[in-house]
Amino acid sequence: MPLPPTLRCGPAGWSYPHWNGLVFPKTPARGAHALELVSEHFDTVEINASFYRALRPEVTRLWAVKV
Repeated sequence: MPLPPTLRCGPAGWSYPHWNGLVFPKTPARGAHALELVSEHFDTVEINASFYRALRPEVTRLWAVKV
């Protein structure tokens, strides 16, 4: 059976310091946001923070602007 065209694949989060030099530049530019850098490689990123508490609208708006 072929995979559905809407299937997305991406990492579970974006806050991984050990990705510096692999996914992120070794020394990210000043003001660079990890989500912005990850979105250059993946079209989907899991946001597991909502499992722990409701997300603040201003935070989710920031994420949308970054990607």
